Amino acid sequence: MNNDPLMIFIVVFATLLAAAFTSIAVPVRQRFLHIDPKYFRRIKVRFPAFLFVGIGDKKDTGDVKNFGVIVPMFILQLLGYMWTVLLVIAIPVLYYRIGVDLDILVLVPFGVALVHMITVIAVEAGCVSYARRKQAGEEAAALSE
Repeated sequence: MNNDPLMIFIVVFATLLAAAFTSIAVPVRQRFLHIDPKYFRRIKVRFPAFLFVGIGDKKDTGDVKNFGVIVPMFILQLLGYMWTVLLVIAIPVLYYRIGVDLDILVLVPFGVALVHMITVIAVEAGCVSYARRKQAGEEAAALSE
């Protein structure tokens, strides 16, 4: 078991970096998405509204207290917070209780962050595709009338 202080620092830094990434990736990306939220069911978040971000700016559709968060983005944000808590708890447990070597343990936070980012991109692409299909269907229906 490697107890090098530099390696312990690297694992702690990697864990904190990955935890920060998993918790803020979706809220930050959601500000710049080009998804029309009118095609999705929304969840209004009263408390803790500061943890959630809607699509758009605060003046328009980004106000989660009044307008809400579309369900796929709400789930992604919850998933990001879950990964953050899991990382912060699991890394010390894996090292101190299970005895996972630090050389391997340094890869775990980056792997979790990578899986989370792939999930975020896939869900965002699905939401964009769904919104565009719905919009095209509405436009086609409007033209046929």
